[in-house]
Amino acid sequence: IALGTIFPLALGPMLTFELPGRILLQGDLGWMPPAYAGAVAGMISSFGADGNLLGPVVKDALADSFVARVSFGWRPIPHYGFEISGGYTHIAVSGMATPSVVATVLSGDLADKVETKLTESMPVKATLHNFHVAIGWRWLAADDKLVIRFQAGYTQTVGSSSSIEVPEDAEIEKAVQGPFNSQLNTILTNDVKLPLFGLTMGYHI
Repeated sequence: IALGTIFPLALGPMLTFELPGRILLQGDLGWMPPAYAGAVAGMISSFGADGNLLGPVVKDALADSFVARVSFGWRPIPHYGFEISGGYTHIAVSGMATPSVVATVLSGDLADKVETKLTESMPVKATLHNFHVAIGWRWLAADDKLVIRFQAGYTQTVGSSSSIEVPEDAEIEKAVQGPFNSQLNTILTNDVKLPLFGLTMGYHI
């Protein structure tokens, strides 16, 4: 049972079971603080092909989002702390996007209509489905009761779903919903590719 961080994804608790054969089953839940969301948006803006569009949309939405991960791993060498793992990461985000930011994801007359006719920020929700892989090392102390684990890894979005609400104008919401969600999901699956660094401290039962 541990607490720690997977940067830049989340802070939170982690539970690891070690089965015979040094097989590892791991689950963790986390909260993404605003600083981590800013780091994610910065990396996407720097390295993603469409990052300049995505960064402003997700920076505020990612903050305070929920992250859940399930991992399957293995310690290949007995009596050593080296580990390899991989699994699924679920990210649920919700936030607000200004008309100018939404317009950057759209095109043509629809983008112009959003930017000129709307004045209020709009709720945006998205669910990101990701895979992750990692290598790491764990250290045991205090009669093997204290476990310190470091991991370095990679995660990438392979699927997503999203929605946007336009409280000011139901007609515009109907027109925007499909194109915005399609383009945002394309950007998410193309550009959310992140290095991961984990550090946890826990108690071995």
